[in-house]
Amino acid sequence: MPVEIFELTVKANVKENADCGTTADRSGASGSAAGSGTAAAGNQAIIQECVTQVLEILRRNQER
Repeated sequence: MPVEIFELTVKANVKENADCGTTADRSGASGSAAGSGTAAAGNQAIIQECVTQVLEILRRNQER
């Protein structure tokens, strides 16, 4: 028997910190500008993918 979820709650704590240990910082890049630029681009890509998936789910639900 399938389980239908009517509501999903997601909580997240996000800290933006210059010494958070991004991949660019660990690979030897100096300065926080290099790491934060890469992190910002990565965050933007994740947000865009999430929005795309949510819109696809909403579109499928509207078709029913």
